[in-house]
Amino acid sequence: PDPATLVLRAYQQLGAEWMHALRGHYAIVVEDMTAGVVTAVRDAMGLHPLFVAPTSQGLLFSASIDALLAEPGVSRELNRVMLAEHLVHRWSDASETYFTAIRRVPQGHVFVRDRAGTRILRYWDPAAHG
Repeated sequence: PDPATLVLRAYQQLGAEWMHALRGHYAIVVEDMTAGVVTAVRDAMGLHPLFVAPTSQGLLFSASIDALLAEPGVSRELNRVMLAEHLVHRWSDASETYFTAIRRVPQGHVFVRDRAGTRILRYWDPAAHG
């Protein structure tokens, strides 16, 4: 089966733990309209970038910040705290970018938007399997 079919099967069979069945390098976004859940997963090594920005029409995902900034509904407001942290070589939150409206899904993390809200959670732990 093709990769999209494998992802769909994992999602349907494993529920919220589906990303643990994935192997390789990927950035995947799944929208479950029935459950009202949007999930975006980035591979553990982070070889594929993944960024997300909210708009009045919903969420936009891209491998490129520039592509998101080119969209008319995405704010270009600078994240001054992140810029200051960069100047002192500190990065307290790996999901922040230089723009307030754009978030990064860090490697080995999952972005979830559901009825409970929006969150970015770590799903992969290199020490978890010994």
